[in-house]
Amino acid sequence: MLRNIFSDQFIKYMFVGGAATLVDLSIFQSLISFCNINCNYAYLSGFLVSVFINFVLCYRLVFINEKVNFFHALIKHYLASSTGMILNFVLFQFWISFIFQTPLFAKISASTITFACNFLMFKWFSFYTKNNI
Repeated sequence: MLRNIFSDQFIKYMFVGGAATLVDLSIFQSLISFCNINCNYAYLSGFLVSVFINFVLCYRLVFINEKVNFFHALIKHYLASSTGMILNFVLFQFWISFIFQTPLFAKISASTITFACNFLMFKWFSFYTKNNI
């Protein structure tokens, strides 16, 4: 079963998730550095844009064999991502408050931990079909 979960889909997701994370981090850091926006608002802005990019890339490149409705999967993807964001945000707040000094390093660390959780939620919830069994 573990082999099925961490298949070539996971390898593809590493690149897709990495691209979405770069978008997220770029928006986050740009809003903090150049626009002087509060890190919590920058966090949310980066999240919203990167989740949509992540979804489109997952739909087109990672879970291409799954027969799912685009808009239905998009809604489920945002729900799953919101769950991941809550975990990510709690870790982000913890590290920014107690461990790390820079918001960017705290965000990178939190995102690294939630990466595999997000993949599993997308695979088994957002893009779930009977083909996944």
